[in-house]
Amino acid sequence: MDNNGVYFIEGSEGHTWSLTKIDDQIICGNNSGTFKIVDGKFSLIRPKNGGYIIKRIPETTNQYIQGNYSGLTLYTKKGNQWEIKDIGNLIFPVKNIVFEKPQVAWVSHASKGVYKIHFSENYESVLKVEEQYNKEFSNVLWSNPGDIAH
Repeated sequence: MDNNGVYFIEGSEGHTWSLTKIDDQIICGNNSGTFKIVDGKFSLIRPKNGGYIIKRIPETTNQYIQGNYSGLTLYTKKGNQWEIKDIGNLIFPVKNIVFEKPQVAWVSHASKGVYKIHFSENYESVLKVEEQYNKEFSNVLWSNPGDIAH
């Protein structure tokens, strides 16, 4: 979008789950991968599909965690480039992330509920997953199937 209106960016087809401004880049979580938009150009950062949301890790200036179709990914921004590592030990789709503090976050599974997770110091793995919160934060889609119109 600019002063002349809204226009299509070549290559941006498919489901776009999130747009996040990070410095001078717009990061696009898309069904086809994760892209950056700079000067009206759509360029691939990571080809692994299904980037839902990307959030800055508290108390850092250049580290972000993205929820995606297959778990979580750590992004470290170095200048205009991204260093990317999948975070081990968590292999379910993460649609949203809310940090409680730097090493602790609440994540929502795309359909099964909310989990509290604890990261290792370097964010390369998940040390602990607390699932008991799903009783408190039930998913309306699965809570009482008889109430859903067919």
